[in-house]
Amino acid sequence: MWWFVMEINYKVERLDHLGVVSGLIKELGIIEFVDERLSPPKGADLEEISSGEAVAGMIMNGLGFTARPMYMTPDFFKTKALESLFRQGVKAEYFNSNKLGKTLDRIYSYGYEKLLFEISAYVCQQEEICTQFCSGDTTTLSTNGEYAQKDDENAINITHGFSKDRRPDLKQVVLELLCSQDAGVPLAMKVLDGNASDSAIFKERSEELVKQLNTTEQAKYYIFDSKLYSKENAKNLALLNFITRIPKSIKESKMAVDEAIEHNQWVKLDENNKYFLKNITHYGVNQRWLIVYSKAAANRARKRIEKAIFKENSSIVLQLKKISKLSFCCEKDALLALERLNKPLKYHDILLKSQIEKIKNNKTKDGNDESIYRIISEIVSKTETKEEKINQESCFIITSNVSTEELADHEIINKYKNQNTCIENTGFRFLKDPMFFVSSLFLKKNSRIMSLLSIMMLSLLIYTVAQRRLRKSLEKTKETIPNQIKKPTEQPTIRWIFQLLEGINVIKIISNSIVKVVIEGIDQLKNKILRYFGRKVSETYGLYYQIE
Repeated sequence: MWWFVMEINYKVERLDHLGVVSGLIKELGIIEFVDERLSPPKGADLEEISSGEAVAGMIMNGLGFTARPMYMTPDFFKTKALESLFRQGVKAEYFNSNKLGKTLDRIYSYGYEKLLFEISAYVCQQEEICTQFCSGDTTTLSTNGEYAQKDDENAINITHGFSKDRRPDLKQVVLELLCSQDAGVPLAMKVLDGNASDSAIFKERSEELVKQLNTTEQAKYYIFDSKLYSKENAKNLALLNFITRIPKSIKESKMAVDEAIEHNQWVKLDENNKYFLKNITHYGVNQRWLIVYSKAAANRARKRIEKAIFKENSSIVLQLKKISKLSFCCEKDALLALERLNKPLKYHDILLKSQIEKIKNNKTKDGNDESIYRIISEIVSKTETKEEKINQESCFIITSNVSTEELADHEIINKYKNQNTCIENTGFRFLKDPMFFVSSLFLKKNSRIMSLLSIMMLSLLIYTVAQRRLRKSLEKTKETIPNQIKKPTEQPTIRWIFQLLEGINVIKIISNSIVKVVIEGIDQLKNKILRYFGRKVSETYGLYYQIE
């Protein structure tokens, strides 16, 4: 009788949500797209992974949300199912800092702005993403390290500046980002010096957009915050279809709000908002100003101003107690003291109750009378000032030079409000996530930081495309997915979906040199979710994909 001993080994590799990221990268053709543009120099040694695969690896590391810096990418991939995510033969050590650094250098040489713009346009065309409405804004990103000198004359200057992160102690870079209002997909970017101002950035962006008007396909309408609107930038604005906000520092802004309040001819938007239309030529540009009144803003303004009034009143009472005990040698000095007390007040006036009181008569050495004066006063509230201030802070002005035939008033207002949704709530919140390794940058070269930020934008691109594709599928099938509190939703965030997909593993069963691959951890809900992302994602998880 013969006995055979069969040795069986098991290897468990994690897949989790990274199969979604990998599947989308493959389906969109990003690896091949990058490889066509970032080919290694002639005569270079054969590379284990291509530049496109290195870019895909950095995107996966970024969307892994493990707070690992880029140089720890090999550690990140040690436990991952690399053959499922990439191809056979790919190893974790291939994603070393030397390879990733070379890839970042190639991105910089090709043009980090150009690469993102081209990939984004390519993806938007495939996914039929609307790029008609483009929102733009800036943020700051803190860096670690000294960065004393530029490594390239075209590289940015990493330095101290106004920190939107409230970290003035750290050097920083400024990131300008343009996103589509359809899902917040990044369309273009620019990395600037850490002390660059928004006004200068938006003026330069406007000039670039004007140059591109007849040369490239681009967005039709541009939505920016109030820094776009200035007298210096008016020439460019006249040539673009813009939607922006009028700065409160402009004199005509206050006058327009006063006019809207006085006329009281509001157009209702909803239960909490209304607007007043004013057609105007300002800075030589024909435009319409939409003065928007918000009940919520009015309530906030009233609370804030009443708090300021109470604080000012308390301060005055204390000062009057002190000044009422002082003695002045003449009436003029007493009046000057009262005037100095009145000057900084916003919401009150200090009035004399009666004439300044002469409280004592003494004889001087030369026999003349000496009078000592004291102030008797009362505090009076400036009611009109209070209401005027509340009215001013309850309103904001949106302006556009787009005709009413193209966009109605309410559409202009809604598109401006969407600015916050696609830029702040999607783009910048994504970048500032503490689990995302761009939150605090450290690289040896300034130029590599510029390239790394383009990788971050590509990560955002995949993130927003995945979220959009899922939501569109749910809308089409009229299905829902349970949210964090187990309630059905048609608008889940992709971050939540990524969390739901945790626990999916690739198990390799090795017996007598025969390898059998099993994917485990896919329950009914995960199966349902994964099919919404398309064929390549389903194939990555070993699922049968059927087009409905």
